[in-house]
Amino acid sequence: MRYLPPMRIGSKYWEPIKEQLDIIFAQEIVNPLIATFIMLYPFAAEKEIWNAENYDEIIASAIRRGEVYFSGGKFKGKGNSKISKAFKELGARRERGGDWELEPSGLILEAIRWRRELNSAIAAALRGTLDSIETTASRSRYDVESGGAALAADKSLSESLRAISVDKQMTDEQRQTFRRDYTENMDLYIKGFMKERVIELRSKIEALSDEGYRAEKISEIIVDEIGISKNKAEFLASNETRLMAMAYRQRNLAELGFTRYKWDAIMDAKTRPDHAALEGGIYKYAEPPIADIRRGLRANPGILWNCRCRDLTIVEGK
Repeated sequence: MRYLPPMRIGSKYWEPIKEQLDIIFAQEIVNPLIATFIMLYPFAAEKEIWNAENYDEIIASAIRRGEVYFSGGKFKGKGNSKISKAFKELGARRERGGDWELEPSGLILEAIRWRRELNSAIAAALRGTLDSIETTASRSRYDVESGGAALAADKSLSESLRAISVDKQMTDEQRQTFRRDYTENMDLYIKGFMKERVIELRSKIEALSDEGYRAEKISEIIVDEIGISKNKAEFLASNETRLMAMAYRQRNLAELGFTRYKWDAIMDAKTRPDHAALEGGIYKYAEPPIADIRRGLRANPGILWNCRCRDLTIVEGK
């Protein structure tokens, strides 16, 4: 039994799409959060007071700089020899985990209140920024130039058919339809991702309430968000390009009279059990098998989200 070569799509086709998504996620999510944080966070709120003999002043300064914070009746944070000495001189008790137990008063209590008010203000401003992001995403249309994806779909099909000397190229109408559908799909995915991130970021910020919305932890959340957005951009670009190219390939093969294929699963730890059960089976493009038993979804290989399976198109009478 002969098969057409399976679809192959290199990263060069979807990398430009990833770069577009990187820019969108940076402009719409990351940059507004960074701008809000920087606008309120006092990076030079107070200089270090290493020569001070007033131990209350040393601890208060450390709190204002964010090196030490008060939570759950205890002082926590990085600490250093100077700060540790100040705590000892003030009669604080050191716990095994490194926290200090001391009843705050005077300058220290004032610094705790100041820091909490600052961090709460930053958290409130970030929540407002998230509301704005959510509103913007719901009203905007995100256009992603998908010429590379259309080229990948066309080239992958042509390479498969070359094995049997059949020439097939995407028409102008097909290219326009492909790019329109790609853009509309990506617009929905972008909005869905942004909605998901707004919910997650709100939750992360609220989870810091017991620590007075520590600005240092909030900055870590923003840094993490940069990585999450970049990973999502790469996944969306590569996966949507593959999905759309696979759908185009299968539709055109059916039109050319190639009606059957063998299901080719990767068969590793990531392979879905439903797809492993389909491995090696012969199916018709027009009659996809049930590829998701729980939801009762029928699909050919590579069509369901993040499916890595391939369709080995059967060459009959050629």
